[in-house]
Formats: sequence, C-alpha cells, structure tokens
Amino acid sequence: MQRKIKMYKCEYFGIKELVSPNVYKSRGEKSWQLFDERLLKVADLLREHFGQCVVNDWSWGGSFKNSGLRSRFSKWFKPFSQHTFGRALDMKFTDIEAFKIRENLRLNWDSKWSFLFKEIGIESITLECGEKITWLHIDIRNNSKGANIFTV
Repeated sequence: MQRKIKMYKCEYFGIKELVSPNVYKSRGEKSWQLFDERLLKVADLLREHFGQCVVNDWSWGGSFKNSGLRSRFSKWFKPFSQHTFGRALDMKFTDIEAFKIRENLRLNWDSKWSFLFKEIGIESITLECGEKITWLHIDIRNNSKGANIFTV
C-alpha cells in the first residue's frame, strides 16, 4: 500500500494570491503543484516574521496579477526567470518597507536567518534591489550560500 503524502499549501496565502487569473482558470487548485515547496514555506516564514503582505490581489479587484508564478501568458514572462519556475515571489508588505526587510535578511543572515531557512532546506536566497523596487523580490535559485543581491 502506497502512503499518500500531503502536498504543502501556504498557511497565509491562497493559491489565487500566487498565480495569475489565466493560470488559475487553467489549473485551479492544482496550481499549487507548479511551485517549489520550499518557496511556499519561505512565503509563510516571511509573513510570520514581517506581517501582512500581498503577492497578487487580482481576485479581490486589485491590480497585481504577475507577482508570483509567471506563465507565457504574462506580459512579464521571461523564459529563465525564477518566477517561471515557481521559485520567486514579489511580496508587498503592509507595515514594513521592502528595503528594511532586505537589510534585515542580509545583515542578520548568519545570526538568525540561515538557521530558519536551513530548516526548510534552503542555504541561499536571492533578493532584487533597485531604485524603483518597492517590493521584496525573493527567489531560491541555485546560488552562493547566504543572502545574495542582484541590482536591476
């Protein structure tokens, strides 16, 4: 007899918050399968530590629909983006600015975050920085250990 292992679903986010309307229309709740489980755990971890945030809000009338998984139907689609592989999110936090979270993750990686991320199987994260980046882009690509920064 084969034991069925339960698929991970976020505690703080519904699937509509992580995919576009097109993806949800096509896959519905099966859209959870399109994500790296570790990224979903990262989303919950960051939500627990930094408070309320939005990824996509299209399902309740908002304008964000491409901040999670990006399919070829998205105008922001890039074939090699971590968003395409279900390994990146753009998170907009309510009570704290993204640059403060990036600083916190980077400066406290060795003393705090590396241990928390390691518990979910992650030894490196990549954060996007730039003058106009007001959201927290986080991805879990294969990269050097620690909190890596790329500037756009």
